[in-house]
Amino acid sequence: MTVPCRLCCLTYGQRSRSARTRSDSRVSTINAFRSPLRTDRDDSGTANVADLIPLAPHGSGKSCYRLYMAHIGFWDRVKMAWGILIKAQFANEVVEALNQAEAARRRAVLPPERVHASALTLLAAFQREGRLVDFLQQEVAGFTDEDIGAAARVVHGGCRKTFHQFFVIAPAAQGNEGGPITVPSGFDAQRIRLTGNVSGRPPFKGTLKHHGWIAAEVRMPSISEALDPRVIAPAEVELA
Repeated sequence: MTVPCRLCCLTYGQRSRSARTRSDSRVSTINAFRSPLRTDRDDSGTANVADLIPLAPHGSGKSCYRLYMAHIGFWDRVKMAWGILIKAQFANEVVEALNQAEAARRRAVLPPERVHASALTLLAAFQREGRLVDFLQQEVAGFTDEDIGAAARVVHGGCRKTFHQFFVIAPAAQGNEGGPITVPSGFDAQRIRLTGNVSGRPPFKGTLKHHGWIAAEVRMPSISEALDPRVIAPAEVELA
C-alpha cells in the first residue's frame, strides 16, 4: 500500500495556507491515502508543517510523492515553489523529506549482505588475520586438548590484533572486580546490570563482579560498492 511520505505532508502543509474553506477537500485528499495525519493548527489557522507527519507503517519504501502531486493544481505547485524560494526553513524541510524518502528507498532495496556489510567485513578480517572461520568450521572432536590449545593461541593472537585495530574498548564501570561499588540514582541500566537481591531504590551498594565493556571508539572502514561483502575469504588456487 502506498502511504503519504513526509514530502507529501510538507506539500499538504503548503496547500493549507490557502483559504480555510478548502479544508474539507484537503481532508478528503488525505483520507484517500488511508493513513491518519496530525493536522493541528495554530491560532492563525495555518497547519504546522512539523505536525503533518504521517502515522504510516515503518519500512514502506514506496513514496507517494508523484501520486499526491497529481492531486495538486498548477497554481498550488507554483505557490509551493515560491515558498521554497522565500522560506529557508520550508526549503530545508523539503530537502530533508527528499533525503528521508531516498534513504527509505535504499533501505527497501538493499540486500541483507549490504545492510550488514560492516559485520561481514569484520568477520573477513578475523579470518584473514586469525583464521577464525577455519577454526570454527573445523570439527575438533577428534583432536587432543593440546592440539586445540595450540590452534586457539594462533586464532587468539590474530583476532586480538584485528579487534584492537577496529575498536577501542573501555570498561563500562570503573572499579576493581571483586571490590565494593556504589550504584547511584539515575544509573544507566544498559551499562550496569543488577543481580542478586535487587530491592528498594538506588543508590545501591554491592560488589563489582565484572566491569563490563563498551566500545569507546569504532574504526570500521567504509565498504566499497565494488566489493562483494559475502566473500569472507577467497578460494586459493595454486597454479603449476
